[in-house]
Amino acid sequence: MKASDVYIWELLLTAGVEGRHC
Repeated sequence: MKASDVYIWELLLTAGVEGRHC
């Protein structure tokens, strides 16, 4: 796993959480 993969994964998780929150 590369650092960029972790960065993208964090963005996806954040977007998913915010999407469900709204």
